[in-house]
Amino acid sequence: YPHFIGTIQSFVNTFLALPALRSMKVEIQTVDDEAYAAAALRLLDRPRYRVLRGTLERQRDGRQLISEARFVCEGSHLTVVTTRTLPFSAETQSGKQFDDLKRRLARDGIFRYDDMFAIAERQLVRNSTLAEATATRFPFVLLDEMQDTSAMQQRLLDKVFAAGHSV
Repeated sequence: YPHFIGTIQSFVNTFLALPALRSMKVEIQTVDDEAYAAAALRLLDRPRYRVLRGTLERQRDGRQLISEARFVCEGSHLTVVTTRTLPFSAETQSGKQFDDLKRRLARDGIFRYDDMFAIAERQLVRNSTLAEATATRFPFVLLDEMQDTSAMQQRLLDKVFAAGHSV
């Protein structure tokens, strides 16, 4: 303190996503793509998700669709997406179960790395002073290894630091 040295992921988790989740009383169990995939596939086997399981079993990449489901921030809401367009609409029983499974894992504190960026982005949208407060906390920012920064990471950093409060 007062400096932060770490990855963009750890910055987003520490200062944006984890505080947002804690404020919603979510007890974080894990933030890990492999752990998420394993938990999602275990949950899919429960009777509650039998319609979704049956639909996904008819897809060549059905298990991948559920194990790689992630949140994206659209407006001020978290939407569930996956690696491709789903073979069912959100209004079908499979669509509702797909969304429910993802949100259930989130309530249980199990997240993918990308989920944390979506949660952070939603927090920035919902709390208009958060970006300015974060930028004030870190007046100087140095990004190393810029070639490893994804478009999603850059968009989030721009929302926090591009307003001119930081160097």
